[in-house]
Amino acid sequence: MHVWRLIAHHEDAPAAIAWTQRSNRIAIGWGLIGDLTSPGFHGPDDITASIRGAYPTLNNAHNGGRSLWNLLSMNVGDLVIVRGKGAPAIVVEVCGPYQFNAPPPNLSGGYNHQREIDLTQIDARELWRQHPMMPGQSPYATLVRCQ
Repeated sequence: MHVWRLIAHHEDAPAAIAWTQRSNRIAIGWGLIGDLTSPGFHGPDDITASIRGAYPTLNNAHNGGRSLWNLLSMNVGDLVIVRGKGAPAIVVEVCGPYQFNAPPPNLSGGYNHQREIDLTQIDARELWRQHPMMPGQSPYATLVRCQ
């Protein structure tokens, strides 16, 4: 089992966390690049290149490539600390494979890249204290692995 940290929607974290709790899913943006299980996505560099092509005005393609590769690489049973603005908010457990679905209707940014989750009763702040980000991970990335 691994522990991950996910930053909820940058513009509307409370709505993203509420959607996560209602839908039993976590989601990441950059939906214009399509399904990550399609041919051509062999690692984070391929995803980064696709993000640069689909979103030429964004300057976070490198963080998007790594974050989406992390979402694809998660295992069932992994724990995810979902963070709003600032503090960790909830902890969820991954319970399904990567899926490319319709994005949440009330969030901009193409949050099509999703995983099914179960909510837990684990204290998010305590789990964050026990599992800080792995060295070399960007604190600006949407999804990073923790220690």
